[in-house]
Amino acid sequence: MSFFGAYYPATSPMHRAPVWSKYLAMLAIGFVPFVAANMWVSAVALACAVTLLLVVARIPALLALPLPIPLLLMMSGLVAYHALATTPMRGALYVTNVVTVVYLARLMTFTTTSSALIDAIALGARPLRAVGADPEKIALAVALMWRSVPHLVGIFGAVRDSARARGLNGLSPRYLIPGIIQAVGFGLATSDALRARGLD
Repeated sequence: MSFFGAYYPATSPMHRAPVWSKYLAMLAIGFVPFVAANMWVSAVALACAVTLLLVVARIPALLALPLPIPLLLMMSGLVAYHALATTPMRGALYVTNVVTVVYLARLMTFTTTSSALIDAIALGARPLRAVGADPEKIALAVALMWRSVPHLVGIFGAVRDSARARGLNGLSPRYLIPGIIQAVGFGLATSDALRARGLD
């Protein structure tokens, strides 16, 4: 299971919406809870994100809602920390905001093709030409990062499952090293592919 998902072909209103409108929705729903720092606001934002995913974009719940184990572990640690250091409510607030952002990111990737995302990023980066930046390269870098994170998570997930099947501890070097080697191999292959296309 990836953090952000992948394009889900459909003809929902969210699939047909312009990319810029999805960005605005993501910014509005995702940014306000962090500024407001209020549990009710965060709960409403989460409800909006889920509604957009399930009702407007019509993404199946079993595909849209499950969260990967690393994220669940991180959020558990966040709640535990705040339960000890501040208040449990603050931990719940932060977790709610994180889940909202993940669902909004999935909303974008489930309903927008990679080419449309890259074109939108390149268009938004055009003002950076004034300082010598290349909007197309910026868009490609963002797209690569977007695709690489789920791929790398998948690599370590597969290695972890293989290690557990052999009775190894999840923190054993014999578990970590194969994952690191595969991740480095993925990075080198990506670099070679970019050089072959004249992109350094």
